[in-house]
Amino acid sequence: MFLKNEYLESIKDKKIKILYEIVSNHLNYVRKLDTVDSLNIYIKDILSFINGYTPKDKKFKQLRKYFLYAPLNLDFLYQYAKIKIEYLENPKLRRLDDLMIYFEKQSLFGMLLFITDPKAQIHLEPILLLSKIDKIYETLLHLNELKQTNQIHLPIQLIEDYGLEIVLDKNVYLMNDRFFGVWNLFYIKLNQLLESLKPKMILFDDLHQELIFNYLSIRKDDLNHFQKTLKK
Repeated sequence: MFLKNEYLESIKDKKIKILYEIVSNHLNYVRKLDTVDSLNIYIKDILSFINGYTPKDKKFKQLRKYFLYAPLNLDFLYQYAKIKIEYLENPKLRRLDDLMIYFEKQSLFGMLLFITDPKAQIHLEPILLLSKIDKIYETLLHLNELKQTNQIHLPIQLIEDYGLEIVLDKNVYLMNDRFFGVWNLFYIKLNQLLESLKPKMILFDDLHQELIFNYLSIRKDDLNHFQKTLKK
């Protein structure tokens, strides 16, 4: 459920590759934080960094060393942590539309694109599409893991409409026809979004097109493998 750096392997410029790995590591770090206090500490540190001060933490020293090798929109690191606090304080989502908004705001890969793409503001629509695609992949691959660890995963309305049942001693959903009804709903949505993305890929520069292609290829392989395990 975290960014894995293998999709960065194709970057030929070693310094840019290292920089993107550092950004990826920052996003993964924030993803792991599960208290308002810890997130506020990170917010304070990233704001200090943006204002020219380098916190003593190793991850900020690494970022300072490499951050001039490519343009970065570091305000999105701050926004990612700030929005995560909002969802920690109000974790229950009512409708599917609420979940899609959450996906747009809390996708690690989407945030990486917002941070590293110099034209992120112009590419808002395709990046938000990719954010939803990324989080739907996560849902398809890790739905019960998200449930078991009490992370945001499904809206209340969807759980009620499908009558999902819970294995109480494990805090996971019973993998029956109702469960796979929800799973298939997300699978269909994923394919619709992927089709919508295709004509928009050309908007990105060559580097980001390759990153997106590599990332989606890895996620597709992960999902194919997961589907094979379900059939056993």
